[in-house]
Amino acid sequence: MGIDLEAMRRKLAKSKGGNNTFLTLEDGDQNLRILPLPDGDPFKEFHFHYRIGEESRILCPQKNFGEECAICDFVRALYESGDKKGRDGEGKADIEMAKDMSAKKRFYSAVVVRGQEKRGVRTWGYSKTIYEKILRAVLNPDIGDITDPEEGYDLEVNHEKVPSPGFNKTSVEIARRQSPLCDPAVGAKKCAELLESVPDFDMLFERIETSQAQSIMDAAFGGEKEEIVKYGADEEKKEKKATTTKKTKKAASVIDKAFEEAATAQ
Repeated sequence: MGIDLEAMRRKLAKSKGGNNTFLTLEDGDQNLRILPLPDGDPFKEFHFHYRIGEESRILCPQKNFGEECAICDFVRALYESGDKKGRDGEGKADIEMAKDMSAKKRFYSAVVVRGQEKRGVRTWGYSKTIYEKILRAVLNPDIGDITDPEEGYDLEVNHEKVPSPGFNKTSVEIARRQSPLCDPAVGAKKCAELLESVPDFDMLFERIETSQAQSIMDAAFGGEKEEIVKYGADEEKKEKKATTTKKTKKAASVIDKAFEEAATAQ
């Protein structure tokens, strides 16, 4: 049986992010410059499910494209089960599993690393906390458009690797002074070429269709998925029954009290 060339192309695109290279921050300090994009939005938002079966990262069909997502459906079933201790006292609790599997938000920008301009444009992924800090700077009238090629601002980034199972620490500050994107010695033509080489973010990640998400879930969980969905439904019925019973008892108590008051009055 021959190699599936189309599958190999998808793997390559997934690994390299299309024609762009993803930036891995080095330990210590480095300066980045976020580049402007044609649509006026240099901060691209994506939602991912992480570590589902053999997949390390999956672009969520629902959060990104408004389509059905089997993973999101499963997450809802896990939450609905209400289990906080692990069914039958074993394994990870459903609610804990739901939190792990829920789609997480990640932001991306096209950047150049100062001192490494010859390596061209790269794609930098960062957290919501960093995004909000950068956005506050952009909305500050004293700073404004940090991506402006002539009068923008660099980002001063400090990155610290933390041993597993911790997370790497990244802090960002806006440079105090404005600076041009390109050194005048580089020339306007070279600078224009740099700006034209920003990635197409619509093609940056492999899009997972609804049917593919379902297949990934089936391979990762098999029959366990149906058991959890059923368990969640059963627990939901129990909860509704308990709520109804509570309301009925409360209503009966009110009626009994009314009769007692009436009898006392007579």
